[in-house]
Amino acid sequence: MKVNATMNWTIVNWTIVKWTVAGAAFGAIFGALASIFQGGPTVIQGVQETWWWFATAGFLTGITGSKNGDGDRSIQSP
Repeated sequence: MKVNATMNWTIVNWTIVKWTVAGAAFGAIFGALASIFQGGPTVIQGVQETWWWFATAGFLTGITGSKNGDGDRSIQSP
């Protein structure tokens, strides 16, 4: 059975978007929490300094780990 390339590309795109947004959200939370401890920077500064690092990591994870945990989508049984 032939695999629809458009469907696979859509799956990859949403995976990349999902991981990038999750990374940015985690980075914002991490920056806000880090600013509270040890006399760190202001909350806004903490968020501004960290969110994009984690968004980049999420983007790279989305590109390299696009299988969604359910096996190879390029091989489908009839």
